[in-house]
Amino acid sequence: MEIRYSEVEIQRPAHSKDKTAKPSIKLYAIDVREQDVFDHNAIDVLKTIQPQVEGRTVQQKNPHSQGTLAWAAWLIARLGGWKGYASEAKPGPITMLRGQQRFSAMHEGWKLAKMCA
Repeated sequence: MEIRYSEVEIQRPAHSKDKTAKPSIKLYAIDVREQDVFDHNAIDVLKTIQPQVEGRTVQQKNPHSQGTLAWAAWLIARLGGWKGYASEAKPGPITMLRGQQRFSAMHEGWKLAKMCA
């Protein structure tokens, strides 16, 4: 698994009079793709269930580009019962757990169906 990350450094302004302030802050943005987390069968399941999980309105469509971890997390949150509206709170750990449990059952069924075919 290859994990890619970006490093951003924020400098203290030169005109800052506070000499006790730390000179810089480093932030790391980790770029993890769905292929790093899910196998190809799981990705196929996610692509297959996407039309059923998305709602009819534009607000209930997955806003993330396909192939990203955010895209997969959005689908799993919907499986967990999250409505998907921007006005609603973000999915919490219980919602994500429920979604992951449902997704795991679907993934196992997918693998069994492929074995029997």
